[in-house]
Amino acid sequence: HVAVSWDRQQLRLYWNGVLTAAAPYTGPYTAPNGPLRIGFADAGIGSLQLQVAEWIAYPTNLPPEVIAAHALSAVPGPIAIRDTSRQSSAGWGDGWKSATEAAAVGNWREAEKQWSALSEEASAPANIRALARFASAVAKKQRSATGQAIQTWASLSQDPSVPQLLRLNSAAMCVINRRGIIWAVSTPELYETLLQSADWSPEERQTLLLAAGQAALQNGDPATARQRFEDALKLAGLPADLMWDLRLRLAHCLRAEKQWEAARTAYRKIADDAQAPAPVRSLSLLAWASTYEQAAQWTEAAQAYRQISQSSILHPVHRWEAEELAREMERLAQGLPRRDPNWHRTPAPALPRPGLELHVAPDGNDSNQGTANVPLASLEGARNRIREIKKTGLPAGGITVWVHGGVYSMPQTLELTEEDSGTSDSPIIFRAVENETPVFTGGVTLSGFQPVRDANILKRLPEVARDKVLQVDLRANRIEDLGSLGPRGFGLAGYPTHPWVDVYFNDQPGTLARWPNEGFVNIKGLASAAGDSGQGKPGTWTVEGRPLTWDSSNEIWMYGYWRYLWAGTTIRVASIDRNSGRLTTAGGSNYGFAEGMPYYFFNVLEELDQPGEWYLDRSSGILYVYPPENTSQLRVTLPVLSKPFIRMKNTSFVRFVKLTFECGRAEGVVIDGGTDVALLGCRILRLGTNGVVILGGTKHVVMGCDIGSVGAGGIRLAGGDEKTLTPSEHVVENCHIWDFTRVDRNYAPAVHVDGVGSVIRHNLFHDSPHHGIRLEGFEHLVELNEVHSVVYESDDQSGIDMFGNPASRGNILRWNFWHHIGSGRDVAGQAGIRLDDMISGVTVYGNVFYRSAGGHFGGLQIHGGKDNWADNNLFIACKASVSFSAWNEARWVESVRNWLENARRRGLDVSRPPLSEKYPELLRLEENANRNFILRSLVISCGEFAIRDPGVNVFFDNYAAEGDVGFVDPYRRQFALNPDSAVFRWFAFRPIPFEEIGPYPSPERATWPIEHKVSPNYVAE
Repeated sequence: HVAVSWDRQQLRLYWNGVLTAAAPYTGPYTAPNGPLRIGFADAGIGSLQLQVAEWIAYPTNLPPEVIAAHALSAVPGPIAIRDTSRQSSAGWGDGWKSATEAAAVGNWREAEKQWSALSEEASAPANIRALARFASAVAKKQRSATGQAIQTWASLSQDPSVPQLLRLNSAAMCVINRRGIIWAVSTPELYETLLQSADWSPEERQTLLLAAGQAALQNGDPATARQRFEDALKLAGLPADLMWDLRLRLAHCLRAEKQWEAARTAYRKIADDAQAPAPVRSLSLLAWASTYEQAAQWTEAAQAYRQISQSSILHPVHRWEAEELAREMERLAQGLPRRDPNWHRTPAPALPRPGLELHVAPDGNDSNQGTANVPLASLEGARNRIREIKKTGLPAGGITVWVHGGVYSMPQTLELTEEDSGTSDSPIIFRAVENETPVFTGGVTLSGFQPVRDANILKRLPEVARDKVLQVDLRANRIEDLGSLGPRGFGLAGYPTHPWVDVYFNDQPGTLARWPNEGFVNIKGLASAAGDSGQGKPGTWTVEGRPLTWDSSNEIWMYGYWRYLWAGTTIRVASIDRNSGRLTTAGGSNYGFAEGMPYYFFNVLEELDQPGEWYLDRSSGILYVYPPENTSQLRVTLPVLSKPFIRMKNTSFVRFVKLTFECGRAEGVVIDGGTDVALLGCRILRLGTNGVVILGGTKHVVMGCDIGSVGAGGIRLAGGDEKTLTPSEHVVENCHIWDFTRVDRNYAPAVHVDGVGSVIRHNLFHDSPHHGIRLEGFEHLVELNEVHSVVYESDDQSGIDMFGNPASRGNILRWNFWHHIGSGRDVAGQAGIRLDDMISGVTVYGNVFYRSAGGHFGGLQIHGGKDNWADNNLFIACKASVSFSAWNEARWVESVRNWLENARRRGLDVSRPPLSEKYPELLRLEENANRNFILRSLVISCGEFAIRDPGVNVFFDNYAAEGDVGFVDPYRRQFALNPDSAVFRWFAFRPIPFEEIGPYPSPERATWPIEHKVSPNYVAE
């Protein structure tokens, strides 16, 4: 029973009386211009083939409870028989309507709660209670609790008191046919019972046999599972991919039965079959070796893995895996823990015993010699002293500058050049004295706060704030440079970018007075359009309420997502006409403006109305603050340094160890060129732009650092030569980066990587309205990182993002933990990993995705790319595991050709060495559009597996289950699998070294332990 309703505000789709979809539509009614056909399909294209028993049109919008009653009165059959005695909704109509309204706005959890309550309401008719149970299962399915939904539908399908239509549909809902995976999330008994019916189509019977086999395997009955898979193999018309997948599963059943020799024979038979798909042969050979591991024959397992690691049958990813597993088995054979964490850790840069030592202290003087007794006063003084010393030669072992604890004012940038370099054996080291904390600040702690007494200012302040706001004269605090507001946001977060003035209350960033205080308002009554060539012209639209009371002669600014939810920028208000209520911007946005898009105002004195807000009147030099509540000792700091704390140009072999740089308007550290500069255990906090910028050079290291509360990104690094594939060998490791993109709001990630051959490893990134990592170029390794609480405001983004380069090769995303990623926006979506616009050839291996799929994205989103290899990944409680946005062939070919031509113009030719030799597949880049490889996925309690699959992706050896499958501690998000987990009996899933993910304690860590929580800004779906 299908119904569609429209109340001139919202279109709704009902299935068997239950709302399943809703969308706003306030436009005009579409008048018919021809006959209406129901179930018509022109040559089988454009619609479903339907047999329609009855069709009714009503001139008014029917309420949800009436539609539910209609659905229950329909009887399936060749002729519909309707009970026309209108069923009364007394006693249940209000509850049904309330649940439906919750569903209509996407609140499926509340809808489920209300339908579940109605299903137990004794005063409601029995058929309504049954329909409410059915509806609660729909709500469960909508919020991705598929296993729970199937349990409800299974119960309904076996209940003779339930109306026939509901029983039939409930049974059908238990048959989940998903390409590339067997979705068995109910009991073996249910599937065996369903198989007894003769009403199933051949395709449905195939699905049930597969589900019955998989359910038996997961229930510890591999013999029955093997029988059901063999039954499925006998069916006519099996797709070739499914046939090979079943043969692999049959071998897995022997593995689960511990029939080791039989399993090995079955695996080798597949691996040696030249007719088998290459991924299946590779997986089978790995599984063959893994049987020795499962049998705890460690020495034999090591030998088997070593043997196959050289086999041409193995995919390159599997050859690397076999080599690592051989090492793991050798350790187990010696009685050691399976893995050595140092395998995937970068050795810290050396800090040799220095040939000469200098000292810097807060009470020093730069005219001193810099000894412990007569220290220098600044890093600049130390640099100058080192230059003098080097005139007679650099001492063997280098020079260490010991920096004593205390606060150092830093009014200008420390500039280092090539002459300030050390050597590999004799580096220059600026290092905190053990157990002391030197802090270099670019800010001023303000004094002289007073209540506001200026009548004109008091009049503009909100009444509730007038006796709470304080003011301070910045010029009386010797601050002359008050900075300026300027353009920030999409495409503007690079280096250099516009310095940003903030105010910090006890080291916490305040909020520049804004309206609304939280969230956004929306463009209404737009009268402008995008300019030519993507450049927006000034926009004009209607504003109401509070903006009409402001003094718009002052610099009022806005931040908005003006046309797309992934492209936000700041724009100044040119004028607000109080009479007409029309606002005009002082400039345009990258893509123009669009009706209904979100924005907010900031730098508005009249909105200084809540604790933690501030406003700076640059004409008078007066800062107004509304102090935070419950602050007995308030310290207010204003950054004044408008340039980087440290800037190096072609400097090499320099170390900064355990130093803190905080409170600046611009960057923390800029490294331009040079070799082997290291930031070890430093803290870079409260900045207006980027924390660290690395421009070229080689072997620069940022290790163990804390970077937090930055207006732009954490670290931007580029290096290497894409034309020669020469790696930069830059490393970002063991770092904690949080509260980034605070000003720009988009495209300023924790780490932005470009070039060739950088390593991003063992880091923790969290709390950002946009993405966590941006990756561009070739042969980067991103492994063992934890990323969470990102993309909580915008859309069409992810924990890590790659974009627009179909030739990019050698990039590996391995063993990362992506969790709590979502904003609730559903124009596009939010993912853990997003391979956007043609990105191809990426290895996505061993990642853990937990609650990292929002909108229309899965945990892994692939948009228009090909030959991406997703293998051995774990998806938990995701709306969908994998999603695709396919391109048609014409678009793909045209885009690839255009990209290649543009690349050739800048000197990058994939048809010539080294790219053509190392990656010969680039010569066939136009072929096999949209084909990606999704292998060995473990899908736990997810709503869907692969959505929008265009039918050309390759799926093998993927498994779905519900609940705890042997995790160490799922309630504390410890998703390592216990060694005795049943998963390892189901298939050759490699253990993910979950305990190694994220930062680790080391002498180079700035702080330990690290505390972090999931952001309240995360929006669950």
